[in-house]
Amino acid sequence: MKRFTAASWEDPMVHITKTSKNSKPYKNFFLLCFLLLGLLLQSCVPQNSGSTPLNLHDIYFYDGTGGLRYSIFYGEPRDFNSGEQTLRLTSSLTSDATKVPPLSFPEALYVNNLPYLESSLEQRPVNSFTASRSRFTSDINFQANEALSEVVYYDGFFWFTLATNATTNLDAVITPKRRFQKLQGFGQLTNGEAQALSNYYESLDDSLVIGLFAPTDTTQANPRAANFETYRETQVYIQRGIPLNDELVSTAVNGVRWEVLASGTEESIDRSANSFEIATNAADFSSLWNVAHAKSLNPPSRPNLNLERESILGIFLSSRRDENYNLDIIDAVEESGEIYLDVKLIENTLDQPLFSTTGTDSENVINPWVLVRILEANVPVVWIRDANSGDLLGVARR
Repeated sequence: MKRFTAASWEDPMVHITKTSKNSKPYKNFFLLCFLLLGLLLQSCVPQNSGSTPLNLHDIYFYDGTGGLRYSIFYGEPRDFNSGEQTLRLTSSLTSDATKVPPLSFPEALYVNNLPYLESSLEQRPVNSFTASRSRFTSDINFQANEALSEVVYYDGFFWFTLATNATTNLDAVITPKRRFQKLQGFGQLTNGEAQALSNYYESLDDSLVIGLFAPTDTTQANPRAANFETYRETQVYIQRGIPLNDELVSTAVNGVRWEVLASGTEESIDRSANSFEIATNAADFSSLWNVAHAKSLNPPSRPNLNLERESILGIFLSSRRDENYNLDIIDAVEESGEIYLDVKLIENTLDQPLFSTTGTDSENVINPWVLVRILEANVPVVWIRDANSGDLLGVARR
């Protein structure tokens, strides 16, 4: 039986250090551990923000007077050298901001407290297109002088598509097609950019036509893209306001049989805005009739109507203290399956307030209204237009 001496119970680590023959594998093991630890610690050190991607979208806006370029930046906040100037890119407005801009883009960086970098551009040699409209139809006369990928129209209420892949020298009368996605999918716009621009143009309370320039064929890279991870470019031409073209004739216009069923200048509600409603059944018509005659001590009885063959349009104007304030129905026409009612407003001023500050309590508040009988069943929509200007006043939907 083997006897154990005191030397046999030495500490194993002591034994390793004393035995040079077995020391090399353990030294390599500890060296590897130190290297892995160093790499782990290095990964925890914050990286330079300038190394993160910076993206740019240039939107070029042209009209008949000149142009502007909006440069929209995306990425991490930083100071960015652009030419001879340094841009301060921040994720929000800083404490020294003087005003909140009316237009901003979600997720984009602010540039020196502005939502984009604005640059002036020279006027194009020709107007890219001209658009006009008929007084009594929704048709648009469109003339293109340059190739356009897409043309979008906003009438003050809704968005429409006029044309796609419009060629140079296109001259046509176009019936607008409803565009429910507004500016989404237009050019290189992101959904956030499209929504922001749509909201901005809708706030202007004016009609406009936007044409998207066709991309140019070039093999040379844009030098503006050199300092960015990704670069997008969208170029458009804009016409604000759509003039009337009385020579424009549309064959899609058909007459509509109609008559004024009732009218008055008083109702139960003081309205701050015009209201338009359609009744295609007995319950809806009863509601319109009661609202219109609510202030009458002896309201007339409701007429007997066959609402399986006709529809009733109710027009209720905003409240004013103006005895001359009223409206006349001029005509009704059908265009591409939709009815347009042309009315003439009778008033002293469109800008008169709801309640004049110079009036007295004894003065009556005028609430002009009219119920129009249209001899068509289940009318889904009626567009109400100003007979003088051709502008849309509103829309009534079932």
